[in-house]
Amino acid sequence: MKSARAKIVCTIGPATSSERMIASLIRAGMDVARLNLSHGTHAEHRRHIEAIRKWSRRLQRPVAILLDLQGIKIRIGKVEGGSVHLRKGGSVLLKPGDGITTDETLFISYPALLRDLKKGQRVLLDDGLILLEVAGRRRDALVARVKEGGALTD
Repeated sequence: MKSARAKIVCTIGPATSSERMIASLIRAGMDVARLNLSHGTHAEHRRHIEAIRKWSRRLQRPVAILLDLQGIKIRIGKVEGGSVHLRKGGSVLLKPGDGITTDETLFISYPALLRDLKKGQRVLLDDGLILLEVAGRRRDALVARVKEGGALTD
């Protein structure tokens, strides 16, 4: 028998976490159950894994489990006036540390910012809606071009 190249990946969350729903997903062809560890508790994830394994055995259908690990949380500083707009084609300074973020300077809660980012690298903000590209370096900041603009809020 030739194995399928495509796999069906289902995220287990509030709408899909009951045993009944997990069994339904497996019956419908789920190959991989994805658990987002950024949400929920260890106990909830354990229950989900146990239910996936239980129904995988009962239905005699192998199901892989993908654990989506939470990455580091890098934040911008408090936003001046609650909201600033970064305009496409403009530039902005990226500075490590605490400070008030404006439309000209973004304070970033990542101390190694100046060391880790290089010219030409992309910086995504607001879950990827805003795109910056590092264009240069100053002594205490990076200069970035706004490739895709948008509003940043507190």
